[in-house]
Amino acid sequence: MAIQKTPAILLSKKEIRETSCIVHFYTENFGKVKGLIKAVRGPQAVFGVYLHEFAEYDIVYYEKKRKDIYTVSECDLKTVYRQLSVDLTRRLWAYYLVELVDKLTPLEDKNSDLYQLLSGTLRLLDSERFIDKVITIFQLQFLKLLGIMPQLEFCVNCGKKLSDFTGVTFSVKSAGLLCNKCCGCDVQSFATSKGAAASMMALAKTPISNLARISISSKMREEISDLLNKFIDYQLGEHLKSARFIKAINLS
Repeated sequence: MAIQKTPAILLSKKEIRETSCIVHFYTENFGKVKGLIKAVRGPQAVFGVYLHEFAEYDIVYYEKKRKDIYTVSECDLKTVYRQLSVDLTRRLWAYYLVELVDKLTPLEDKNSDLYQLLSGTLRLLDSERFIDKVITIFQLQFLKLLGIMPQLEFCVNCGKKLSDFTGVTFSVKSAGLLCNKCCGCDVQSFATSKGAAASMMALAKTPISNLARISISSKMREEISDLLNKFIDYQLGEHLKSARFIKAINLS
């Protein structure tokens, strides 16, 4: 039975029995892990108030053979983002981030760059004024790190370069752009602009730490956001609960 210790971000928790929780953490060293924390609730709670949402921890867990759920024996709070708890808009977008990571990442697929991206984005979401820009950059870089970034430089059907396009549509099914001659390959593809495609390629390569230097118009961000949301929904095969709620109250 191996004992592992790693920095971790809480993605989700589900209460079971009277005092325990099933949790998903995204860890720096092991990717997403699923764990059981005992005595986390009730008058005899060991962790109690320390199990904050949108927080970073140092955790210790025990691996068990032939089981994908581990026992979390230590969960020490390292960083908690206060504004994500008190500001409704920031809180809802934080829910979106952790739900997206939870839904699209497999268990135990290590990606330390993704951990750093999620950690850095939560930090920015806690303090940055331009929340919509933070979310757009996260979506693009998250897809890139998972290896499912849509093709934005060439037509996915004929290979023609974006610079040679006279008209552009985007196909969620084909995961990329279609030129004006190939748009009939997917009748559900929708019009987008060459500017949006070029902006997405640039944003996907820009470190999120350079956010303050990035200029993007609200109109362009809305176009990119609509494309990315449709693509992510297709990849998931469902709508995220957080995304539905954000749309219902007109935050996006």
